[in-house]
Amino acid sequence: PQEVIRGAQGHQSDDKFSGRVGVNYLFDNGIAPYIGWSQSFQPTVGTDFAGTAFVPTTGEQTEIGIKYQPASNRILVTLAAYELVQDNTLVVDPNHTLYQIQQGETKVRGAELEGRWNVGNGLSVYGAYTYSDSEVTKSTDPLSLGKEIPLQPRNVASLGADYTITDGALSGLGFGAGVRYTGEHYGDAYNLWQTPSYTLFDASVHYDAGAWRLQLNAQNVGDKDYIATCNSAVWCYYGYSRTVTATARYQW
Repeated sequence: PQEVIRGAQGHQSDDKFSGRVGVNYLFDNGIAPYIGWSQSFQPTVGTDFAGTAFVPTTGEQTEIGIKYQPASNRILVTLAAYELVQDNTLVVDPNHTLYQIQQGETKVRGAELEGRWNVGNGLSVYGAYTYSDSEVTKSTDPLSLGKEIPLQPRNVASLGADYTITDGALSGLGFGAGVRYTGEHYGDAYNLWQTPSYTLFDASVHYDAGAWRLQLNAQNVGDKDYIATCNSAVWCYYGYSRTVTATARYQW
């Protein structure tokens, strides 16, 4: 792609091979341990305040975990631990907040627990929790070394349920509700401006008729005012207000 840089014209052409490998073993009792390794490559189009074109963002991830799904298929639980190392990540420029800069290297270590339980009679319960410990390990700016990655909360969790009527005249009509929690996190590279945690509620109504599904989703159903991020003393952003979307899906 072509980039116009302060009255001049620049060119970016990025390519790279990336790979992944993994192995898992399924025991008869439904337990399946696994381990995986993967590379990532993301061309990053744009420039910093000085007009320098960004270089691609690359990374490596190692993950080890265990899954459990009994023969009834009514329960699926996954527990995983991971480490992700990423080079040339974009963050807000602390000196020019309308621009971004690329740091040398960031590292995220964490664990994730996720599960779903089909209770029966149309009722299912699901939830997830993620803990992330992030750190800037290399940087062109020494003041950001050892800091947490901006916009990366340590704790994120969700819990919800869905119920679908399976008998009678209203068969196929369903309702869902859930809650999402996002922990406090920094919005700037120097970890000076911290955004407080917030909790949001969602709801949905859906109807299945043959191959069709009609669904209405409402996010932040309580229309809560909350700060999504702050990256300076004068740049703070509200999160999304109540958002309602309607979808129609046909499956064949």
